[in-house]
Amino acid sequence: DDSDETMDFFQKALRIQVALIGHHHPDVATTLNNIGRQYVLDDKFDDALLCYEDALRIRCEKLGNDSLDYAATALNAGQILHQ
Repeated sequence: DDSDETMDFFQKALRIQVALIGHHHPDVATTLNNIGRQYVLDDKFDDALLCYEDALRIRCEKLGNDSLDYAATALNAGQILHQ
């Protein structure tokens, strides 16, 4: 289905990014955030939270915890915990 195809593309992008720029790069955090959003759409909340937490670690390290990107991922993670 479309969800599986979407996740396949996200996972492929993540593998390429990690190979080329390393895991601790803001672009990787963006991809992890997007994967987390797809997991939410698929009702896989535990998997989503793991992605968001990983993205938060990267964004905090590279951008600081006062960046808009960090805030967006923190909001996503918070919405999961609120459910």
